Amino acid sequence: MTGVVGKVIIPRKSDFDSFIDLATDSHGWVKHYSSKSKSLPITAYTKIVEGNVVRAAKIEAVFCGVSAFNVYESLHDPEFRKTWDDCMKEGSRICYVAPNSEIGYYRLKSPFGLKDRDFVNQRSWYADESVYIIMNHSVKRPPVEGVQRGISYVTGYLIKPLTHDSCDFTYISHSDPRGKVPAWVVNASVKTVGPIIVKRLYEAARNYAAWKAEHDPDLKPWSNFHQLQESPPLDPADVGMLNAEAVGKTNDEDDDGEEEVPDESSLMLSNSDSGVSLSSVNHSSPVKGLDVK
Repeated sequence: MTGVVGKVIIPRKSDFDSFIDLATDSHGWVKHYSSKSKSLPITAYTKIVEGNVVRAAKIEAVFCGVSAFNVYESLHDPEFRKTWDDCMKEGSRICYVAPNSEIGYYRLKSPFGLKDRDFVNQRSWYADESVYIIMNHSVKRPPVEGVQRGISYVTGYLIKPLTHDSCDFTYISHSDPRGKVPAWVVNASVKTVGPIIVKRLYEAARNYAAWKAEHDPDLKPWSNFHQLQESPPLDPADVGMLNAEAVGKTNDEDDDGEEEVPDESSLMLSNSDSGVSLSSVNHSSPVKGLDVK
């Protein structure tokens, strides 16, 4: 599951096919949650990854009342994301790699006096009439002082149209916030908070077309290479490869002085486009209110 993590690549069709295989293969995935909502069925799974204490997560849902295309575009649009993603503190494009790939910086909020987390990810995308894919993995860039650098082994979305206004939606994430966040916290979050984030995304995506009509409707660098080229091209001196040691670290080997999270903490993690961010939730009812009327 870490095949290209740390590497800057020119994405090929085979890379997207591999992501589709990962998202659709049922082997090894253990179901932890299934919603009772008929209007928004959601199922959450986790998977043990060999050699890594952090589990992978998969959230499957059926979105009704919104097209696959609008879900795809709503995930791309950084300005729209600010309207619904409370976890994101900062996001910017560092450079472009190819017409369908960029390297971006994402900083995520953390509570309880913990350091914010950030990710430097190569994000790649593919779209045709039958499938929409956005996926990312971490690459190397100098750290930001006072911020804990996380790692995304692979994170992404697979969106398949069902009708003109409905789609199958799959979210995959294998990521590690690093620092003194226990693996049990990371693993618990991916099966509880993940469905809540997917619900939030669904509700936001249904409003995207109307929002975009009033906010730079022609600005879509993910589908317009000329607009993407307004960003700097890849500079290997600025963005490089993660070495095997960095990729293989466990989530408590790079704490940079951060205090350890207590076992009885209500700390959980929220899934995001970059992987995970830290937030506080109620352990007694982690998915309360999930079902959509």
